Amino acid sequence: MFTIDVDRALILIFLIVFINKAEESTLDYWLMKKIVYEKDKVMEYRKMVFNNLIEEITKVLNTYGFEKINHPIKTEKGIWQIWERNLIWKVDSIRIIYHKDLIEIYPTLGIFFDLNNTGQRIGLDGRSVSYCIDRNRTTYLIPNKGVFGLFKDIRAKGFISSVTNDIEKSLKWYELYDEPHKCLDRMVAGKTNIGRGVSYKKALEHLNNEISMNRKSK
Repeated sequence: MFTIDVDRALILIFLIVFINKAEESTLDYWLMKKIVYEKDKVMEYRKMVFNNLIEEITKVLNTYGFEKINHPIKTEKGIWQIWERNLIWKVDSIRIIYHKDLIEIYPTLGIFFDLNNTGQRIGLDGRSVSYCIDRNRTTYLIPNKGVFGLFKDIRAKGFISSVTNDIEKSLKWYELYDEPHKCLDRMVAGKTNIGRGVSYKKALEHLNNEISMNRKSK
């Protein structure tokens, strides 16, 4: 007569379940390591693309008199990489705003006045690069390395070229503010985003002083 050894059966069932669980745990662990590895590779690629972009932008902007601020500035709105062109009476500024995840960047242009002997800086106007060149999307997505890294070099070069060209095209916007009287006219007409508070009055005084000095020097 066929009999079942209950103890052996239970041990066998336990071993089968244990082996299955071990295999599942091993698979889960392997998958987790693979996901972390891929995320690290993607981040490594994005950093490489971003650093190459900053270098290329710097080369182009140097030809227009802009100097790169060496250390990015951390703010509540993100991290800023800044280039400035100091023209004494005003400062032209270009900023790349980004976050640690390096998913996208937001390039902007700005105009500032450094008030004499006060150390105070006033912003006259600012616009996104996209606004200045009539581009619909305001941010630029940093490309991933793609499936198996196919065409990653082409994707990176295309991205860097696109952003750099757009920034260079947007520099024409500064022509609206290339003289003190142009700045004053646009500010009084409400075509800047300075607002009409204390900063407005200080900017008004600053520009009038510059215009007066220019007249005396002629």
